[in-house]
Amino acid sequence: MIDLLISFSTAPLNAAIQLGSIIFVFTVFYSCYTLYRYFTYDMLAGYTSTILTIAFFGSLNLLFLGLLGRYLASIYIEVKQRPLFQVGNTYNLN
Repeated sequence: MIDLLISFSTAPLNAAIQLGSIIFVFTVFYSCYTLYRYFTYDMLAGYTSTILTIAFFGSLNLLFLGLLGRYLASIYIEVKQRPLFQVGNTYNLN
């Protein structure tokens, strides 16, 4: 089932790119919120840097793996050299 899902479609790669982008945007907003809380309230030592580092690099990792996978998928599709369409019947039009 997994082979059918990933071998004929680039949809999982597109989903990884979109999910990585969404998490990255969320990380930017969350980092602003966490830095605000760090400077205005008393937070645990190391919490801000740990959370921001994990969220930031995790989202970038997912985003760039999706982009790299999409690039490799487009190369694979081009290497197969399949025709864009197949002609079923031909008629003499002369």
